[in-house]
This record gives sequence, structure tokens and C-alpha cells, in this order.
Amino acid sequence: MNAHHSTALSALTSLVDGHGNRYSRDMSRQTAELLNAFEALPEEEKRVFIVEFLRRATPFDSGSLDDAETAAAADQLLASLDSEEHDAVSR
Repeated sequence: MNAHHSTALSALTSLVDGHGNRYSRDMSRQTAELLNAFEALPEEEKRVFIVEFLRRATPFDSGSLDDAETAAAADQLLASLDSEEHDAVSR
């Protein structure tokens, strides 16, 4: 594993709750609890919540991403998906 890939994986170091959900270590416990509550909702309630959340969210412009940031984000996403797939297979 190269240094770049290792860095991307270490960024995925996460909190795992009692339900097996993983959250970034940068996330507060309160935010993780909100996400757990969201996950427990029926699908229709999730849709209603998302509509209301997005309606209330302020516009956010993070600026443009350079190629290195895009590649790092892709590496993190792929590592996360690989981890989820591995967890699902081992159950």
C-alpha cells in the first residue's frame, strides 16, 4: 500500500456505534447520535426530514477542488465502500 493510500485510509479512522455504523472521528458524538436517529426512521420520514433539513440549510460554497483533493476524496470513498462490502460479506 502506498503512502497516499495509507493516508486516505487513516482519514477514515472512525467511530463505530453499537449498530455497526461508522462515523468520522472528526464528527461529534451528538452528530453521530443524530445520524443514528435518522437511520432508525422509516423511509418516508427520512424523505420528509431531508426536505426540511435542506430547506433550512444555508448555502455553502467550499470553493473549487484541485486534482489532489479530488483524488484523495475518491480514495476515501472507495476505501469506505470496500470496508462496507467487506463487513457485509463477513456477516
